[in-house]
Amino acid sequence: MRRVRSARGAIAAVSMVALLMTASCASTPGSVTDASSPPPPPVVASPPPSAAPSATGAASATPGCTAPGVVEHVTFDQSSQGALGDFQVYLPPCYAAAPGSRYPVVYLLHGSGHDDAYWLEVGIVGAADDAIGHGKVAPMILVMPDGGPTFGTGRGGETFATFLTSELIPRVDASYRSIATRSGRAIGGISLGGGLALTIAAGAPTLFTAVGGHSPAVRDPAALAAHLTAGGLRVWLDVGAGDSLRDGSISLEKELRGLGGDVHLEVPEGTHVDSYWTAHLAEYLHFYDQSFRASR
Repeated sequence: MRRVRSARGAIAAVSMVALLMTASCASTPGSVTDASSPPPPPVVASPPPSAAPSATGAASATPGCTAPGVVEHVTFDQSSQGALGDFQVYLPPCYAAAPGSRYPVVYLLHGSGHDDAYWLEVGIVGAADDAIGHGKVAPMILVMPDGGPTFGTGRGGETFATFLTSELIPRVDASYRSIATRSGRAIGGISLGGGLALTIAAGAPTLFTAVGGHSPAVRDPAALAAHLTAGGLRVWLDVGAGDSLRDGSISLEKELRGLGGDVHLEVPEGTHVDSYWTAHLAEYLHFYDQSFRASR
């Protein structure tokens, strides 16, 4: 088992891109606990949407709730990813106080050279607490897996994409009160993780209703656009005007537009740095929230 990393601790960044419940409502903001998880559920190719809880149980902000969200660090040593099977989970404010509620889930992938603590480092906990606490978005669960420096293959050559769709999603749906249907599930990522999120969503459109590429490393925009459009996914793309990866997002947006895809592109000032993503976290959360609302 790997050590528990602080939700705010510094993490070593290697190269740039080419590529949270039990806690009570009075928990400390962004606190981290080490979750001794139950055995993982059986591995399936993809969780059947029809067998999952209905989105009608979706939670709204708990009246009078002023507590922050809680973060858990979960070990998943029995996964195909081995030492990289851990993940961080953000549970929204007063999750434990609303046992009858279910929540949509966003799977957030880190960038190249980082790990499951990266989204915590750029400020997602504070951004989510603020957005949910002020009623800007509905409560949601955020899952941040560790894909290793480059999201390489795991035990037996299992790809990260297969791990996420066949192992991680069933594990999360069995362990947390998620809305375990396409309408309550989205995926997104930063940089290399953004490109991978787009690819995973394109290959498993029955699992996700939306995908966000945040300064994504885009490969083969035409093929990617064809799959995303055919799958009926809502797509968000953003990239700094001074980012060397800008052209990939612009090309993908053009291809998606040409095919009638549901896409939104933002090219604000900025480059490929942590501060850029920190500055736009509220926008990302708004996109995912609006996508869940549109899918109900």
